[in-house]
Amino acid sequence: MKMKNECQLITKLREGDKRAFKELYLNYADKLFYFSLKYTQNKDDANEIVQTIFLKVWENRSNINPELSFNAYLIQIGKNIIYRQYQKRELERKYQLYSKEHQVATTHNTEEYIIFSELEQKTRDYIGSMPEKRKQVFMLSRVEGLSHEQIAEKLGISVGTVKQHMNKALKTLNNKMLHDGLLIVIFCAMNL
Repeated sequence: MKMKNECQLITKLREGDKRAFKELYLNYADKLFYFSLKYTQNKDDANEIVQTIFLKVWENRSNINPELSFNAYLIQIGKNIIYRQYQKRELERKYQLYSKEHQVATTHNTEEYIIFSELEQKTRDYIGSMPEKRKQVFMLSRVEGLSHEQIAEKLGISVGTVKQHMNKALKTLNNKMLHDGLLIVIFCAMNL
């Protein structure tokens, strides 16, 4: 029996129904592919983004609100993924340019990988040291790509509280990076 009502599909998806997931995937995959392709200009990247979107949908299925626009939810996840990929690539590009201009020894990709790995690990450590609720809000926003409203609904807190947690989390990250001298490295790499 084919389920037609999207609200019913989402309700079933929330319960872990794989057929509902598959039908939603079939209904939206092509649209998301072309949406992603428009921004990435690369078919492989667009396919990867679609897969990541639906992975996030499956992982967060119990939190999806069937009353809200599922299309808008998918597009927002896609935008967040594309934006994060763009930021990462832009940072890498600017770091490489900075390295070449300042004759920093970057002849080996291993060195670049180690530097970025260390920055990433430090950032994870900073996030890990945050109070639990603040860390949870930060991860839902920056990793899962949820909006402040979606986070508030998911955690049962106000949007204002979500904003406070995000402001404190970002301020904490900035202060710790500045204290450890990491913000200067990132700033130099991003402002060439």
